[in-house]
Amino acid sequence: MTQTIPDEKQVAKFSDEQLWELLRGVGIPWSEDFRLNELIKLSKQGILSSHEQSELESLIDTYDKHVLLRSQVLLHLKQRGYDVEKHLKLI
Repeated sequence: MTQTIPDEKQVAKFSDEQLWELLRGVGIPWSEDFRLNELIKLSKQGILSSHEQSELESLIDTYDKHVLLRSQVLLHLKQRGYDVEKHLKLI
């Protein structure tokens, strides 16, 4: 399942409400997270096929993009005066 991830310029234009909503929804779907962990385990055992290796790389790329997006959203909220540290402690 491929999601469209907004870029930094788009994120900067979002309203505060849109940023908070985006922050609540940031992350890869549980099925992709499960598969990522499954492939990481197989990789550590050294038994990945070339197809699985490509799948693993793609999932890692998607995960990295979500982490970057989350960081960008948190930065924008902090720059707008929100206490993001308090929010992070709740997660």
